[in-house]
Amino acid sequence: MRYELWEYENGHTFFEVAGDEAAHDAQVRQLKLDEPQARLAWTVEAGSWNEASQFLYDRKGWGRYRTLEEDEERVNPPAANSDAPSESN
Repeated sequence: MRYELWEYENGHTFFEVAGDEAAHDAQVRQLKLDEPQARLAWTVEAGSWNEASQFLYDRKGWGRYRTLEEDEERVNPPAANSDAPSESN
């Protein structure tokens, strides 16, 4: 799968390039309407969204990419022994 990074003054957009050329053209056209200064900055081949995202993180120097599940777990860790009955005194 191919992914593209488009950059502009206030940020960037990173997306998978669909196999359908017309859909890709429409996506780029909409991006250019929203962000007229957007330019294609980088293209990468990857086997999955997570792999592509790690390549993006490497490029940007952001460290290790965390999936949504990993990030949620980091913010809200599961309670240890959550199945154990609570003690009442």
